[in-house]
Amino acid sequence: MPRQAYDDVVTSGEAARQVLAARPGARVLHVGPERDLNLYDGLPVTLGGEDDCDLIACTGLVDDERETPDDYRARLARWHRRALPMLCVNPDVVVERGGRLVWCAGAIAERYRELGAETIVVGKPYAEIYRAALDRIAEIAGGVVAPSSLLAVGDGIDTDVRGAVAQGIDVAFVTDGIHAAVFGSRHAPDLAAVHAFLATAGLGARCLLKRLVW
Repeated sequence: MPRQAYDDVVTSGEAARQVLAARPGARVLHVGPERDLNLYDGLPVTLGGEDDCDLIACTGLVDDERETPDDYRARLARWHRRALPMLCVNPDVVVERGGRLVWCAGAIAERYRELGAETIVVGKPYAEIYRAALDRIAEIAGGVVAPSSLLAVGDGIDTDVRGAVAQGIDVAFVTDGIHAAVFGSRHAPDLAAVHAFLATAGLGARCLLKRLVW
């Protein structure tokens, strides 16, 4: 996306860094690919192993090209026995990559929560990421901006749509995304199926887009 297309960016990774910064001296078990290790740059935490950590930070599956959440069943049970809290850096359960779906950190956190374990989730649909974004927008605009004047664009029903609706923000729902198979043809989605899908979730959208382009 060209730099001139946006004023600023607020990410779930940034929100996660704020959570970690509030725990100086914590020993963190990183769960995710090595490419995400820059998340901890400059933070007052140290990376540790499973046996000596105070907190788990999950950015995704270690090998999301081959692994599934089921591969983490034994590890989740061990972490739960130690009552380790988990910080989920990306609440997406799946993401689209190169025309296919791959598992994401939210799938691990979901299974950990089902065990009754403590999970700290940042990003959509949770309120903290919207508060951070609204604060940033207010800085740029020079004053408070009402959520009702904003438009959220996204393809995830339980992240993009649910989070925005909960904050009173209109949604442009992208049909050619992670739920595309539900709507028939990617190029000509069945609008009745889209409306039924949103209604079943108890949600709505201001408009529909087949895809987002710039």
